[in-house]
Amino acid sequence: MYPIVSLIITYDSSRAITVTKKDEKECYVKMYDLETYEQCFEEKYEGYCIKFKDVEQRADGKYYVAAFNDDGRYYMRFFGKTTRTEQ
Repeated sequence: MYPIVSLIITYDSSRAITVTKKDEKECYVKMYDLETYEQCFEEKYEGYCIKFKDVEQRADGKYYVAAFNDDGRYYMRFFGKTTRTEQ
């Protein structure tokens, strides 16, 4: 289990989203269903020096964005309520 950097509850109160940090080079965004407690989303972020701040959400609580930087380069990752495929 890695330390939690950030935790939010979605506006529709159906999910909890966490950002956990393994080390300076690897972080995870995970989402859990609050009714079943099952993990329903996970993405791994790797780089030279990853730093996350928060996960933000759209007003309806269906879509999210994770803003982070990797050694001074800034990125935004958009996602929904389910894990995406590699394609």
